[in-house]
Amino acid sequence: SARWRGAEDLQQVDARWHDLLKQATDPQAQNEAWLVYAFLCSLKPARSILESNRYAPSAVSREQMLQTALATPVRVQQMAQAVGSPGLAAYADRCIADLYRRAGQRETAKQFLDRAQLTYQQAKDMAGVAACLMTRADWQCATFSTPS
Repeated sequence: SARWRGAEDLQQVDARWHDLLKQATDPQAQNEAWLVYAFLCSLKPARSILESNRYAPSAVSREQMLQTALATPVRVQQMAQAVGSPGLAAYADRCIADLYRRAGQRETAKQFLDRAQLTYQQAKDMAGVAACLMTRADWQCATFSTPS
């Protein structure tokens, strides 16, 4: 049918993706595919769910939603630290900060944004530092909203 059925419509696509990932033999390609599919593609829906949960009732608590949303970025952050990829670790921290902010946990969000900015500074990644500064400014100027 032409009607979107959410997760039900994605089951076949997800199964196909997992089958193809198992066929890949290059570990780097597998890792990059996982980063794009499991991490980057999950950020926008997680952000949206946390943001809307602040205004609409839900059977699942905001804390439960937050913990589910944080699982993948936390894993990415840990993986990045383990392989010595400070840029990826900092980006994961920036994403974690954003998720905490959308869940209404501003102090924790600030701590993760601070850590991301410090990591970017140590890696001499000025674009990353600038992204953190812009995020911080957005948070201060638009207290109850955030750019998508």
